[in-house]
Amino acid sequence: MTTLLEVRDLTVAFVGDRTTRAVLSGVSLSVADGEVLGVVGESGSGKSILLAAILRLLQPPWQVLGGQVLLRGENLLEQDERRLAALRGKELALALSNPRQHLNPILTIGRQLSDVIRAHRPIPHAAALAAAAELLKSVNIPDPVLRLQAYPHELSGGMCQRVILALAIANAPKLLIVDEPTSGLDVTVSVQILDLMRNAVRKLNSGLLVVSRDLGVVANYCERVVVMNAGRIVEEAEVRRFFATPQNVYSRKLLHAAAAARDADLASSGASPVLLRTEPQPEHPLPSASEPLLEVRDLMKRFPVRDGRVLTAVNDISFAIGRGEAVGLVGESGSGKSTVGRCVLRLIEPTSGTLWFKGQEISKLAGTGLRKLRAKLQMVFQDPFDSLDPRQSLSAAIEEPLSLTTDMTRGDRKARVADLLQLVGLSRDAASLYPHQMSAGELQRVGIARAIATQPDLVVFDEPTSALDVSVRADILNLLRDLQQRLGMSYLFISHDLTAVRRLCHRTAIMYLGKLVEVGETEELFRTPSHPYSRALLSSVLYPDPAQRRSPFLLSGEIPSPIDLPSGCALHTRCPMATADCARIEPALEEKAPGRQLSCINVAPERSKTQ
Repeated sequence: MTTLLEVRDLTVAFVGDRTTRAVLSGVSLSVADGEVLGVVGESGSGKSILLAAILRLLQPPWQVLGGQVLLRGENLLEQDERRLAALRGKELALALSNPRQHLNPILTIGRQLSDVIRAHRPIPHAAALAAAAELLKSVNIPDPVLRLQAYPHELSGGMCQRVILALAIANAPKLLIVDEPTSGLDVTVSVQILDLMRNAVRKLNSGLLVVSRDLGVVANYCERVVVMNAGRIVEEAEVRRFFATPQNVYSRKLLHAAAAARDADLASSGASPVLLRTEPQPEHPLPSASEPLLEVRDLMKRFPVRDGRVLTAVNDISFAIGRGEAVGLVGESGSGKSTVGRCVLRLIEPTSGTLWFKGQEISKLAGTGLRKLRAKLQMVFQDPFDSLDPRQSLSAAIEEPLSLTTDMTRGDRKARVADLLQLVGLSRDAASLYPHQMSAGELQRVGIARAIATQPDLVVFDEPTSALDVSVRADILNLLRDLQQRLGMSYLFISHDLTAVRRLCHRTAIMYLGKLVEVGETEELFRTPSHPYSRALLSSVLYPDPAQRRSPFLLSGEIPSPIDLPSGCALHTRCPMATADCARIEPALEEKAPGRQLSCINVAPERSKTQ
């Protein structure tokens, strides 16, 4: 293979009025024709600055102080804007995450694609639109001609990411650079996007540079890996060798953190980062069966939308959580997970159904009764920066629920705050700090401290690890397991991070379009999923181990709109097992094996299988 891109001793600095601070120091890497190179590292390691420098997109105060960026031997750092404009999109292209931020909201998809095509090919507008339709078809967007007339807000997140990919490959670039390609996408959609990217570069014989925090993406899609830390490359290796025997201490730290999300035990010495093969289950046993702490019965939540239509977010679901039990609630975006959590906490009112807590119906509680209940039902939100008041000190944030729900004196509240900070692994000195002075992982610990301040019986976690780096994510999961074991709380853990659910939860409930489709003990469900949606969801998990290949059981298309639900089984429009009966029969959630409930007419009860 010939070298396509070569970066030599690249140094980039932040140049201020008084100081100059290096953010990249002597970075060197290369990508060959047809090769897939992964660049990994935590937030702040310099990955995005590297991409911007390669594409010559850095703006002051960022400045390249030295080095070369060679594309087929041509130094991009020495080219003028006219030459760069000719190269960008044609010879090298960039596909970014968060597609809605990068698509023009006032132009149709067809216009945006045709503009990119005509920037490098002087063809008529009609011919460019025809080529655009073929591009949309190549990235598996249904009804491509119709989608040309759509605006970005009319497409789902997965479809918008497909459009970003179509824009990037529109002129058959020799090098495709993708930055966090699966950020914000559900696992089923992520795998489809990654497969499309890999197939596109194979077809074009292009090089692919993948920047990601997700070691599972690198393990399953890359051939070589470069590890960045603090603006430097600390290791470069072939993927299988890297995951088997990494050489750098930081690399081993990343792999241990990734393994922590999957495995029950970790080697404490740090000498070998080999991913352990122990079964990932909560370390403390599930309490013996007794009266449930929380019961949700026939919960329904609908939201009115325009034109008199109704969005059904939660569609007649029932489940229970025992004392000391952690239950995971998983599913794609739009499945209704977060709405369930908010209904349980009475942050929003259910349309119908009942909620029972410690044997008491709480669906109609109001006033003083509801305020007292708040002390026993708490929540930890997804984004720690958004969930804390930037004008409040951390001490005030943690103390607030105590002042609202208890009769503790000010001195007792301050002492309790200090104890809580230590309990979640923070220094007592952090009490006087403000949110902007803390990292994301530290702020999430503050959110946990605030949630457990009132000694709740149940804590609802809504995507608590999705905004965190892999090593921080592992620390938070370890903290949650430790707190549950020590304090005996119950958890409703809402997440699309399936490795986190497998690590933490005793039982798992899987949702699709507002309905529960399968419920069972976590390890059994992960090992032998029965419902087609569960099989597709779990087969899409990318484990940080190139030797552990996923089983291909994929859904077609994307999740339908909850405003216009399909008839019969809501999955039948995407399911590879669907029959004619699936379009007319709405399956009920029923027990088809001991401890396993699911809703599918094509899965027979266990007793039928043994007859």
